Amino acid sequence: MSQPAKQPAVSPAATVLAPTDFQDRGACPLCGAAGKDAFATVHDFDVIPVRRCKACGLMHSARIMSASGTAKYYQDVFGSEFHRKGQMINAEVNFVALSKLVPLREVNTVLDVGCGYGYLPRMLKDAGKRPMGVEVSKGESEFARTQLGLEVRTGMLEQVGMPTGWFDAVASFEVIEHVPRPVEFVRSMAAHIRPGGFVIVGTDNFESPVVQRMGARFPKWIPHTHVNHFGPETLTETMRRAGLKVEGVWSYTPLENSIRSRLPKYRKPVDVKAAWNFADHVKEEMGRNYPMFWLRRELAKVWSARLTLRKNGAGSMIFAVGRPRD
Repeated sequence: MSQPAKQPAVSPAATVLAPTDFQDRGACPLCGAAGKDAFATVHDFDVIPVRRCKACGLMHSARIMSASGTAKYYQDVFGSEFHRKGQMINAEVNFVALSKLVPLREVNTVLDVGCGYGYLPRMLKDAGKRPMGVEVSKGESEFARTQLGLEVRTGMLEQVGMPTGWFDAVASFEVIEHVPRPVEFVRSMAAHIRPGGFVIVGTDNFESPVVQRMGARFPKWIPHTHVNHFGPETLTETMRRAGLKVEGVWSYTPLENSIRSRLPKYRKPVDVKAAWNFADHVKEEMGRNYPMFWLRRELAKVWSARLTLRKNGAGSMIFAVGRPRD
């Protein structure tokens, strides 16, 4: 007698999120523009369209989770082997980027905001620095503390009692796209640096040629969690509105993005509703595999070792560095 096929486990996100849990975004989260004529649709994704503010240019999700829904999702649901392995790869790149963006020899105390499982702070600790982390996910922050031996506090930055005006550098990589109020987020980061310290923000560059070539197929269009979609100008404006003097914006393109953007599969026209489907995504998002992880990790190490940051907006990842105004 044949055995029934094993059904894949349903992601816990599917038990928490439903289309009815999302509400209209309202005003632009960067400049505050509002009204039915203030925005243009970029991609009419299932349930959650992405729009562009006509005043400041920021692309962002038109609908967003409620405050209570956001807290429950990130605290109790967010985190998986897929995310953990992805963060291991990203940490290799972000460590190299950080060493190129700021004079790391002069930096000792570093706060990683949204540190996830803690791989970047672990690398900083191994390099002789004094890192601390903040992470809203209970599961991820617990891993960083118990498995990696790091000082990581669970919760939002403004709630966990981190010392203000103390850190040489406060960094956040691939987090600002998740937060509903990006200016307030950066302002909170800036409150924790010492006079003359650095604020470093890294995120995807949705204005890059790679994204333009791939269109709706670009894998970082995840509108239920990536609620802000920056380019160099809008990231710079966010830093300025948070009270920082922007030292510059640098970019680079990860190896996988470079390869994908040139494959015919990713350049063919696609129905936007098929490119990202809400129900399918939340059903699978915390249970996905990470194919060829070890190969991809080794390739990322080689790629990051030769990483060249360019002071332009051509790469599919951007990094902005800000310092307090005099």
